[in-house]
Amino acid sequence: MASPSALPTAGGGPRTPLGPSPDWPSPNLTLLNNALRRTGRQRRPLSEDTWREVVRKRLATVAWGRAVADVRPFLEPSADPALVTHENLVRLLSARRA
Repeated sequence: MASPSALPTAGGGPRTPLGPSPDWPSPNLTLLNNALRRTGRQRRPLSEDTWREVVRKRLATVAWGRAVADVRPFLEPSADPALVTHENLVRLLSARRA
């Protein structure tokens, strides 16, 4: 399995041995919740304490071949698209909590 330390970071942002820096800010939860509400999501709004688990659960349903094809145009030329995996993304989400 590929190491998430090799995952590309957009704009060459700060990195740690686990990939992008855990000091990066969380998503803009106001914008995310507004977008989810507009698309029919009827659950409680996401919070700093809940968004990672919701994303983890959603990642379990992703068709990874299609997802890699979708993100490939946004990767840097030297990036390895094979590193975009369920395991690596879950590992990065877990590292952010620490």
